[in-house]
Amino acid sequence: MSLYSLNTSSNPQLDLQTGLDMPGILDIKWSYLPLNESPTFALVNSVGQIHVYKVNDDNTVAMVTKEELTPSSLGLSLEWNNMKQSR
Repeated sequence: MSLYSLNTSSNPQLDLQTGLDMPGILDIKWSYLPLNESPTFALVNSVGQIHVYKVNDDNTVAMVTKEELTPSSLGLSLEWNNMKQSR
């Protein structure tokens, strides 16, 4: 997983902020609202894990929580349930 920022100088480019090695990511979604005033995203990977991360002020990421799905389950998609709160 890699997090980039957009450098909007005279020659726009993407700058790598941080990267994490992990099994294949099947879905990743940003939260509609910041959690604890931090941009937050969640992902599900190919080994049945759900990870939630926040983005720190220095553009590094920190894991908030991680859950394991049941051994016979695989998370193919995820969704935040806070979209209505953002309107």
